[in-house]
Amino acid sequence: MTGRNRRSLSRRRRSRNFISSAPGSRVYNNTCYLNEGGGITVEGPLREVAGGRASTHDCRVLNNISVYNKGPQLILRKNGIDPDTSGNLSDHNLLLAVGSIVAKNGWAGETAFSVAEWQRVSNQDTHSREGGPALRHVNNGRFASWKAARHWAQDK
Repeated sequence: MTGRNRRSLSRRRRSRNFISSAPGSRVYNNTCYLNEGGGITVEGPLREVAGGRASTHDCRVLNNISVYNKGPQLILRKNGIDPDTSGNLSDHNLLLAVGSIVAKNGWAGETAFSVAEWQRVSNQDTHSREGGPALRHVNNGRFASWKAARHWAQDK
């Protein structure tokens, strides 16, 4: 999987949404919940691959829910860390960590324990929020919001 336009549901797994050195990747509309590892990672240095060079630039992480994972909820490669890393953007996400890291500016970058702190150190996630997602039907994997869950209950 190239990571482009990636949508998935991740729950109680060791893995997470992990994209490494894949320029132009899009991570939209994911729910990462209770993973043994972290939530969403878009990171990776400039490296040689078959057919040329690859790095993490011009990536988008938008409209995701990443909560209650044991590792960081979000790791995003910091723009400007090397000459080829620019244009990475994260926004409109719901992030929450209890006793864990909310977000990091790359694997070795600044660590934030709240969304407000992450916004300050990264200049990312301007419109993102910190909080619980109020999900229903978690055990059967439907991950519906309370409003959608009420709609499904009426359909039965």
